[in-house]
Amino acid sequence: MKLRWYILIAVLLYIPTFFGGFYFDDFSNFIEWKILENPVAFSGRWLNFLVLKTSYQMHGMNPFLFRLENVLIHALNAFLVSKLCPKNKWLGLLFLVSAPCAYAVAYIIQRSILMATFFSLLTIILH
Repeated sequence: MKLRWYILIAVLLYIPTFFGGFYFDDFSNFIEWKILENPVAFSGRWLNFLVLKTSYQMHGMNPFLFRLENVLIHALNAFLVSKLCPKNKWLGLLFLVSAPCAYAVAYIIQRSILMATFFSLLTIILH
């Protein structure tokens, strides 16, 4: 299956999350801790915060666009899973719709999980 189908299915699957505001950790990280002012100061997740700051600079504090980016990364991860297991194309689709992934996609601040998954899959594929 081509990447565009993974993107289409992911967008349709996660449409309900697009229209909410900031939730739980999103609120504390973005509003209270102001991570976007100095992302490198948060030593444990500096790359994640730097990527979030770049997104913020592109489109401001728009939760819809932050979540859309998360959905696109998740679709790319599902596509990479399908490339990792070429004999079982359904595995990528199963990864795309699996419930445990919803947490990483719906909460903006959990982009670190999506990025860790992306780089892990890419490393395995390129090895």
